[in-house]
Amino acid sequence: MPSRRVEIKVRRPTGGDSGAWTPRGLTFAVLGVGLVAALVLVGAGTWRRLTSPSPGSAAALEPGRPPAAVAVAPVSLVRERQGDDKRPNILVVTLCSVRADAVGAYGGERVSTPALDALAAEGVRFADAWTTATYTLPSHAALLTGRLPSAVGVVTPRDTLAAEYTTLPELLKLYGYSTFAYAPVASRASFRAGDGLEQGFDYFEEGFTGRIGPPNLWGPIDEASEPWLLVAHLKEAHRPYNVSLDAASPAVRAWAEGAMASDGSMDPDAALLKAMSNDQDVAKELRTVYDAGVSAADASLGAIVAGARARGLLGRTVVVVVGDHGEALGEHGHAGHQGFLDAEVLGVPLVVRPPGGTGGGGVVLTPVSLLDLFPTIAEWAGAVPPADIQGRSLVGALRGEESRPAVLVAEAERRAPGSAARVDRVLRDGSDWLFRTAGGDRLERDGIEVDDPARMAVLGGLLDARLGAGAPVSAPRPPTAAELEALRREGYW
Repeated sequence: MPSRRVEIKVRRPTGGDSGAWTPRGLTFAVLGVGLVAALVLVGAGTWRRLTSPSPGSAAALEPGRPPAAVAVAPVSLVRERQGDDKRPNILVVTLCSVRADAVGAYGGERVSTPALDALAAEGVRFADAWTTATYTLPSHAALLTGRLPSAVGVVTPRDTLAAEYTTLPELLKLYGYSTFAYAPVASRASFRAGDGLEQGFDYFEEGFTGRIGPPNLWGPIDEASEPWLLVAHLKEAHRPYNVSLDAASPAVRAWAEGAMASDGSMDPDAALLKAMSNDQDVAKELRTVYDAGVSAADASLGAIVAGARARGLLGRTVVVVVGDHGEALGEHGHAGHQGFLDAEVLGVPLVVRPPGGTGGGGVVLTPVSLLDLFPTIAEWAGAVPPADIQGRSLVGALRGEESRPAVLVAEAERRAPGSAARVDRVLRDGSDWLFRTAGGDRLERDGIEVDDPARMAVLGGLLDARLGAGAPVSAPRPPTAAELEALRREGYW
């Protein structure tokens, strides 16, 4: 089945005429020239153990595993190329539904993930990375804007990113980057053109992953000038997990194909969870089909990296691989990821391979957020990000500089059977998790609910500050009947 290439008319990230250089755009450009000239070689730093694994990390998900070793290696994020412009190409691959502990480099033993493991061996692995949302669309909105999903009005699979928000590709275009995106054509809940996420991309390639074969996305890039940004999304690990379900048990097959998703009068996960509690083989089978999806995603990642290697690009390209959210496989009484603010859904892999693969298998243990990728990539590009983004650059951590662990926030729309949809949130500070739901605030410490009003007040204030008081600009586009049906088949209702 052929892919569909969408040529996007680029919108300048200003409030004025789209073809004009406004004062804001000129400020970005002037500051960018200065920063490009001042880009610093990253290589003198030493990897340090920054903190102990936290509850959302892969190490915490596997308590018996010893702490990861911390490598000592010089790292350069400047590409191997002659000339004045040393800024790297930037390849970002997002893995749908891949939880951290499913990956070999994070201690996973059930799945073969040679492509991601190889990138981790040549790069830097962030052992405790958190997503910002449990759905693909909001998590990509956060990645591309550097703001929490609710801050840009994209919390549910039905929302659309408004044009008022400057996206990462729009910013990098102001500094001379060519910008590209690849995504599988899927439901409204996915990363795709048409929901506002296409803003700033020169090309948005919509193809077909999974049983069709690995993506072919290099055509436009072969003809483009460097440096460039490419954001590619791989969806194989999303249910139905890219496998034939003909031989699966009725419970697993029905759940994976969305057949249990009803009109809201019943919990679509209830039948599967009951079957799993009654028969451990059903639980093993669910893990088996999920693992097959993770392995397929890794194979597509390998195909992308092989394409870059064949073109001689890996010596001048930073490769970033990150999960957009994880997946529950029966833990905490949940299956899937639709609104579940649990460690197995929030903890995702994050690997950065510098140009030339000089990372040496380094490990950063400080908790980091998906929000941190916007300012990090902007710094690599010599770009000045908007002042109101909510992430922080990871370039210092990549140098081996010690930093204070961040306060992490994630949020998700939760549709409980028989009740109205709501937005649940969790703030994490060290071992303390503050959950904010319709029933009020609840504090957990090391996974156990505790009664600590003073601490709850502090964390509640931090959450209020992160959420802010301003209402986000929204660009609602109600889903069509076909889109709603596609969402239902993916288990969102």
